Amino acid sequence: MRIEIIRPDGDLKREVWTFDVIIGWVQDGRIYLDSYHFEKRDTPRKRKWVVESHWERIEARRNLFAKPTVPADIELAVRNELAKGISSIPIV
Repeated sequence: MRIEIIRPDGDLKREVWTFDVIIGWVQDGRIYLDSYHFEKRDTPRKRKWVVESHWERIEARRNLFAKPTVPADIELAVRNELAKGISSIPIV
């Protein structure tokens, strides 16, 4: 399961946090920080966001900085999205 949390900073800047949730029978479940992007755009009318800086778990060679620390509000939002996703699965 993939969870994306977008934290806006006004109309022209935002942070995009992406997490991968792995739940298996053999191993305990894990929530991995998959990527972090800081994006901006010139005006609110432009649709396309431009990536200013980024960190990615898989493509470590291209990272512009060390692994970011996940803020408490982002962690809470990820756990809430995960709980919402689990609660929407039907029991058959």
